[in-house]
Amino acid sequence: SLQWFSSLFIMSIEKSEKSPDVPTRLDNLNEHFTFSLYNNICRSLLEKDKLLFSFLLTVRIMKSKGLVNEEEWLFLLTGGVMLNNPHENPASDWLSPKSWNEICILSGLHAFEGLREDVAANPGPWKKIYDSTEPHKLPMPSKFSKCDGIERLCLLRT
Repeated sequence: SLQWFSSLFIMSIEKSEKSPDVPTRLDNLNEHFTFSLYNNICRSLLEKDKLLFSFLLTVRIMKSKGLVNEEEWLFLLTGGVMLNNPHENPASDWLSPKSWNEICILSGLHAFEGLREDVAANPGPWKKIYDSTEPHKLPMPSKFSKCDGIERLCLLRT
C-alpha cells in the first residue's frame, strides 16, 4: 500500500547515514531505502520466489544506471522470433532448430557479432556448453569469454 511505502521511505530518511553533502546524502538514502524495501518484501515472499525478486530488482537498478542494454534484456526475456531463418544449422545433429534460431537472432546484437559464424566454425566448445548440466560454470568460447552479466545470460539462454 501507499501508506506502507511512505512509512518505509520516512524510516529510511530517519535511519540512513546523514551527510552535509547532498549527493552523498541522496546515495545514502537510496542505498538504505533499497535495502529496506528488499528486506521487507522478502519477508512476505515464498523462499522459491526470493531469487527471482532479487534478480529483477538487481536488473532494475542496473537499468537505472544504464548498465543493461535494452535489446539484450528483451532477448533474455523473449529469445526473439525468427520465422524464416536463411542460415542453415551447421550442427543439426545436436543443436536444436530453436537454439540455432536464437543464436542467429543474438548474432544481430552488437555484443554478439560473429556468434553465428563462431558456432559454425568451432562447434566443439559450444557443444560442450550445450550438453553440460552446469553450463553457467563453463567458460564461453573465443571472444565471448569476455561476456558477463546479462550478456552471459543471453548466451546461456540459447
